[in-house]
Amino acid sequence: MKQHLTLSLLTTALLTACGGVYNEHPAVDPPGPKADNPAPPPDMPSSDFQIDRHIALTTGVHHRHYDDGLHKTLETDITKTSDYSNTAITPKDSKMPRLRLPTYYSSTKEGNILIYGSLDGKGTINKHDNLAYKSFQMSAPSYRFSQFGMFNVDNGYTSFWRGQQVTKMPQEGLFYYQGDSIVGFLNDKGIVEHIERGTANAAVDFGLKRLNFTLNSPGYQGKSSGIISYNGQEKEANFYSSRNSQEGIKGKFAGENAEEMVGRYVDSAKKIDAVFGAKRQ
Repeated sequence: MKQHLTLSLLTTALLTACGGVYNEHPAVDPPGPKADNPAPPPDMPSSDFQIDRHIALTTGVHHRHYDDGLHKTLETDITKTSDYSNTAITPKDSKMPRLRLPTYYSSTKEGNILIYGSLDGKGTINKHDNLAYKSFQMSAPSYRFSQFGMFNVDNGYTSFWRGQQVTKMPQEGLFYYQGDSIVGFLNDKGIVEHIERGTANAAVDFGLKRLNFTLNSPGYQGKSSGIISYNGQEKEANFYSSRNSQEGIKGKFAGENAEEMVGRYVDSAKKIDAVFGAKRQ
């Protein structure tokens, strides 16, 4: 006890000599941003992906299309993805991410879509955190079990969609899904030169394993039908218009009970390439 008292008195004397004041119970900084790193305004749209967090297994597809400037004018790369990250998209059976998503505040937000850079996919290239794009648009965290997005540059574009596994696949019932779409309008080289945000709606009959899908944006209206398949071993609930073509819709249900759906929609005749997500109502 005497030793502790003596140490306290010595500490006090030393601090006083140096101009400081000893406090046995110093104040603790309140939680939140410090003064030199203020919080953004309340209405500033956030990506909510500032911290890479471990999430459930998420699988999907990464699609890239660009003009390589060589004799083979167009290059297309479609890769299946599988990872546990909300900020990186990694090819299946690989540890090297194919794409890292923005982890900073978005320029704006429309509905459930975060927008970085240009609103319409036009304009100059933006460079931020090793990313380069005219416009990078992706789903907000309000989609709990799925993620989708698209970005474009001068000579190409990339899109992705992915979702968590379905462990309790519905076996019957008619359900309606409503959501959002990111619609890319292609030029003659097959490159996205204009982007719109729209809606995505589907009527899904789990008993018949069929669905009818509609996509609408200010400059495009389209529809497609699809077949549903479920792999109980891999817990993958997929849907598609055609197994051997990218035309129409292709995607998956996401969440334990198929609470969401996510995928890609292609209309080659109208030069449309879109990604979408929707939630069960």
